[in-house]
Amino acid sequence: NHAVFVDWFGVKAATSKSLALAALRCEVPIYVASIRYVGGDKYVIDSKECDFSAVYSDEALSTDEKVIKITQQISDIYVEMIRAFPEGWFW
Repeated sequence: NHAVFVDWFGVKAATSKSLALAALRCEVPIYVASIRYVGGDKYVIDSKECDFSAVYSDEALSTDEKVIKITQQISDIYVEMIRAFPEGWFW
């Protein structure tokens, strides 16, 4: 009841739907962010804005479908960030 299954590096993975539910309730943009070490005492914050306004207003989609769409897009962005800088992630 507390997760949806979305693609994560080609595998369906149980993922929390709480962020998507909060976004639907407030109808706000979401920023996906990660911190990247660049050497010494320096880090860079990488972020990407997700505009879900089209999802919010799509009356053809159920709430569950909207949750899956939002969660999948956020997961896709994290996958992109990890692929761009895999050495910065603990596995």
